[in-house]
Amino acid sequence: MKRTTAFVVLAPIVLPLVIGATTGCEALGIKAKVVTTTSMNGETKTTVREAKNWDEFSTVMGEVATDFSDTAKKVGESTKKLVASLVDVPPPGKVTLADLDPTLKDLNQDPRYDYLSVAGARADGAYDFSYVRLGVHEFDDFFKASAELYATLYQLTETARHIRLLAAEMTGDKGLASFDAKAILKSEIDSSLAKIDQRLAGEAKGEGSAKATEMANQMKRLWTTSITLATKLGPKAIELGRAGVALAASAPSQIKNPKLLLHIKLIVKGIGQSVALVKDAGPQLAKAAGLVSDTRTASR
Repeated sequence: MKRTTAFVVLAPIVLPLVIGATTGCEALGIKAKVVTTTSMNGETKTTVREAKNWDEFSTVMGEVATDFSDTAKKVGESTKKLVASLVDVPPPGKVTLADLDPTLKDLNQDPRYDYLSVAGARADGAYDFSYVRLGVHEFDDFFKASAELYATLYQLTETARHIRLLAAEMTGDKGLASFDAKAILKSEIDSSLAKIDQRLAGEAKGEGSAKATEMANQMKRLWTTSITLATKLGPKAIELGRAGVALAASAPSQIKNPKLLLHIKLIVKGIGQSVALVKDAGPQLAKAAGLVSDTRTASR
């Protein structure tokens, strides 16, 4: 299992500054050192990114630290096999940020905010939010819906992580960037956004302030959209999973195309893995949206 955390260490330069009086690393005259720690199979890797101004910090914000789940990687592998094996079928689909919500179309391919495109472009190619299409309506809808559900979780997770990262940079409180992708609380992220707004409200206008305000506004927009989607999709995961199980059972009789039947075992396997993806993502979305109780209390 892989766990990734990120935090910001703020190192002041040698200048007579009052940290609380300005906003953002460019206006504050400080260096923001972003430390990402990844633990996997007992090994820990630490990566450090240093940002001296808002443009450099924006580059750091265009990185993702959330690893794909093992289930997603299996889905990615089976999808590639199906795409390579099937003939006379529609081309595969791929979930984009605008597919999750058309109002986010202007952020498509923007690495600061479109975490699906950033993650999907990784060199290892383990998963990129693609889904197979068989040309059979019920099956195509299921594969698409399961990919969109996981894409929603991934975008929400990275949005929450980036908000915490931005709050840590804006306030100088490195504890704000402490992040557990499996335990996202809406109240904590809302609190981080409030701290960002509070900091911006007391700042003089300037280039650094304008860039910080723009980023903060886009983060609020992404978070609001992500939570709305989580509230809508989280409760539907059980129903979607059941539909997938039924499709896997009926596939040998429901699929009539003989060219597809040649690969029926691989198709059924792909459906089963997508069901597992839905079962993983659904509860996490519901929890992040506050639809299920959490024993933890928001500490920040």
